[in-house]
Amino acid sequence: MSKEHDRFWEWTEQMFSQFESEIGDVQRNGHPIQRLPHNLNVSFAGVESRGLIVKLKDVAIATGSACTSAKTEPSHVDSCLRVW
Repeated sequence: MSKEHDRFWEWTEQMFSQFESEIGDVQRNGHPIQRLPHNLNVSFAGVESRGLIVKLKDVAIATGSACTSAKTEPSHVDSCLRVW
């Protein structure tokens, strides 16, 4: 379990660094250390979700919130992204 913790932590930190270098103005949401190791919650200033999807074409991303994923109308959470 400890090994998995370290692996996930490393992975999310690497992803955050790549976001910084490739996209720019990225902000970590929530506490930088007191979080689950497999969780990375970020915001991108001035970037629309659709533009981000195009830029991250090798990452599975969906717009909208999980609570409205079964609905066809736009989400009230406009810039929410889920990444797999």
